[in-house]
Amino acid sequence: GVFPCYHQMTDLEISQRQALIQSSEKRRDELALLAKNDAREEEDRLHSIYFDHLDTRRKDAEIYQSHNQHVKEKINYEVNVQILEVVEVRTVLQEKRAKVLQEQRFSKERDFLVKHKCDLESNLSEETARINPRRTRPYETMPCWKEKHQLDFE
Repeated sequence: GVFPCYHQMTDLEISQRQALIQSSEKRRDELALLAKNDAREEEDRLHSIYFDHLDTRRKDAEIYQSHNQHVKEKINYEVNVQILEVVEVRTVLQEKRAKVLQEQRFSKERDFLVKHKCDLESNLSEETARINPRRTRPYETMPCWKEKHQLDFE
């Protein structure tokens, strides 16, 4: 059934209904107060997390940053040292290979010259001069900061 209209209720039913309404309103107000308190506590907690002790947090962050910077510099230094060691080893190996190849070329040339009975000394010195040319200055040199007409008067 359908609940009877308010004016058709008995006094007992009306008083029970008003008591139910008052208790539900009281319960609703209590729950609203609890929710407001919880929200206020959460807001206070977040405020304390983000804004309390900012000076000490800033100092801690600076210390942490400087420590990390020091660690990164140390790691980079160690990596650079390792790279330089590898470069040095590879340079030495490359120089050895180049020397062996050069000796092989010279030995082939010597064998060729002996086989064809050529003058060893003149040909080897020419070959050496071709491989290791001497640096010579150009015939006329002029400093870059002087003009040609300035040199004529000196």
